[in-house]
Formats: sequence, structure tokens, C-alpha cells
Amino acid sequence: MKKIRVLIIEDSKVIRELLEHIIGSDPRLEIAAVTGSAEEALAMLEHVSPDVISMDIRLPGMNGLEATQRIMTEKPTPIVVVSAGDVCQDLQISIKALQAGALAVLEKPAGISSADYEPIARRLCTQLAIMS
Repeated sequence: MKKIRVLIIEDSKVIRELLEHIIGSDPRLEIAAVTGSAEEALAMLEHVSPDVISMDIRLPGMNGLEATQRIMTEKPTPIVVVSAGDVCQDLQISIKALQAGALAVLEKPAGISSADYEPIARRLCTQLAIMS
């Protein structure tokens, strides 16, 4: 069975490594590429050709919202937004991300020691697999 190629766009090194661990542990998925900026992601999109993208909304430079719009215009690819906590502002951003073309908005996984870690990690991998 062909693995689903995931592009991770996340500016936090800690979260990026956590996402790499979670996605890399799922037999359905493989990491196509990892980047900390939307600009870099857009530049690599053509030759990386991911099946699905895990995208942070708050990025330095171009934010995840703009990046989602650009990706949907230039090389439509399923996008799952992985966003921090449930703050009102994040909710607004999440709604805008869905309007821009993202398919789902998920909560960022907390550290491995967190009680929510396993269910959130499983949900993320399942959502990436479904959306691809």
C-alpha cells in the first residue's frame, strides 16, 4: 500500500519535531517534507508533491491563511490546519482557514506526557489520512 505523503508546515521547532514523531509513527503516512515557513512550503510544493498538508496558522512572514489561499490557487492540495488552543481569535482564524480552502482544523498536540496526547495524535493521523 502506497503511503500518504505529508508536508508539515510549522514554525515551532518543538511542535515540528512532535508532529514528525506522530506522523512518522503512523504506518499509513510518510513525511514528504518539513518546513518552518509558508514561503518555503510554496517554493517546494511542486517538487515535493504532498498528498496532504499539515499547516500551522501562525507563521512568520506569510501566515497559514494566506498560504492556504495561495496553495489552493497554485496547486490545490488537501490542508489540515493544526492550530494552538481554543482561543476566540484562533476560532476566527480557523473559520477563515476553512473558508480559504482548508478541509479541517485540529488542535495542536500537547507534549507526549499530556493526558490528551494519544487521542489528539490519533485524530491528527486519521484526519490526514482521510483528507488525502
